[in-house]
Amino acid sequence: MTNKSNQNWLDNFLKKLEAMPESERPWAATKLYLSTLPESLQTVIWKMAEHDYFDAQTIAVACPEFAKQSEKLYLQLQELSFVEEFPDRGHNFHELTREQLLRHTRTC
Repeated sequence: MTNKSNQNWLDNFLKKLEAMPESERPWAATKLYLSTLPESLQTVIWKMAEHDYFDAQTIAVACPEFAKQSEKLYLQLQELSFVEEFPDRGHNFHELTREQLLRHTRTC
């Protein structure tokens, strides 16, 4: 996409966001952000939302299909804006994001 088409797309999304009920906006934004991530990371995010906190070992156990990639995926998760450190336990998702994911749960 060109810069102009990116801007048009963003403008259209923001108009749709403004038109929807305020209660639906967090999910719309979360869903859009998730759609930009690699499928493997999306899958892990959905599964880790079920946990109060997580680390690479949690990823390996909860998503065995990604066990060999769990360290890499854990590092990628840490770079996301809605992931925060959970002292002495690893990391977790900001409450609003986790709430949205749990409300719209899908299986791993």
